[in-house]
Amino acid sequence: MGRRIRLLTAIAIGALAAFGGTAVAQQATPPGMIVRAYNYAAVPSETLWLAREKAVRAFDDIGVHVVWIDVTGDLAHPVETSDPPTSFTVRLLIRPRRIGPSTMPDLELGRALAASNSVGNVMVFYEQIMGVASTYRVRIESVLALAIAHEIGHTLLPYPSHTPTGIMRAFWHDEEIRLALVGPLAFSAPQGALIRAKVGGCCSP
Repeated sequence: MGRRIRLLTAIAIGALAAFGGTAVAQQATPPGMIVRAYNYAAVPSETLWLAREKAVRAFDDIGVHVVWIDVTGDLAHPVETSDPPTSFTVRLLIRPRRIGPSTMPDLELGRALAASNSVGNVMVFYEQIMGVASTYRVRIESVLALAIAHEIGHTLLPYPSHTPTGIMRAFWHDEEIRLALVGPLAFSAPQGALIRAKVGGCCSP
């Protein structure tokens, strides 16, 4: 059996406080979901754009509109707001490499922290993502998109959210990851229904 890639999620109680504050974007008509991306790994703009398009399409295909905001400026001291969110909001931190302990340090591509009804926080690890892309000879942006969609999925699906197949599978064998990244990423129909319910139930007056 070939090596396995693990998309691992660290569920942390009280994780919202670890990131400090809530990041939102003001919209006249709230979209389904807002993703605020913090590119701490300095991923090349074209690579990030291609990954964004592939990840966002996975949500578009299940009827969840995504507004993606690339946070610019001083990322060490980003400007945040304490205003209540108007849509489910995800803070996506693209880290240069994995942080903290891990049982599979070379294969853990990201983490999702415990989400509230309106806010999720996720991290993906660019060094590990590049390593997987090199090992399996697939495009970096495709692995990055998979990691992003998978970790955001954890913030929107009830625990346990790993599945035997599809975006939310925890382990990937060699050929499986190559086949998964050839076409569009896809959530299952039941997952789509649960994600729409989570997003639709956010931020009610």
